Amino acid sequence: MFRSRITLSLALASCATLGTALYASQAAPKIEMPSHKDQYSLFIYETAKDYALRTDAGPAGQQYWAGWAAYHQQLVEAGVARGGMPLQLADSVRQIRVNDGKTSVASGPILSSGTELQLSGFMMIEAKSLEDAIAWAAKAPNASTSVVEVRPAYVMSER
Repeated sequence: MFRSRITLSLALASCATLGTALYASQAAPKIEMPSHKDQYSLFIYETAKDYALRTDAGPAGQQYWAGWAAYHQQLVEAGVARGGMPLQLADSVRQIRVNDGKTSVASGPILSSGTELQLSGFMMIEAKSLEDAIAWAAKAPNASTSVVEVRPAYVMSER
């Protein structure tokens, strides 16, 4: 967990440094961006029933969190974990849109039609291939009851 926090802190510090460099000069400098070609996001989707287990103090809730702790431990021990976190319940979601300079805020998640699934968390992993990332996603505790979306990180091309 501390490695993930450090990685996030370094990424944020890099962004702040990058922003300062861009505004400090008239000409845009050539920026050396790290390659993310082997990194994948795992977007975790769950049903309302799965979400309810997060706050269940009984055995079912304990089993829910034990499954995620064991999965995270596997990712860390394999050296593939790069970050991530669970997200708060859907009632805390705010959608922001700006049209003609006016900001509108709506409550609730964006839901695909015909599904009850909601984004409940994400993880960043480093994998040798898409197939390897899919294999890690298939080990997630919710993969048999909900959905884990695997998406390769965008690779910045040379300018």
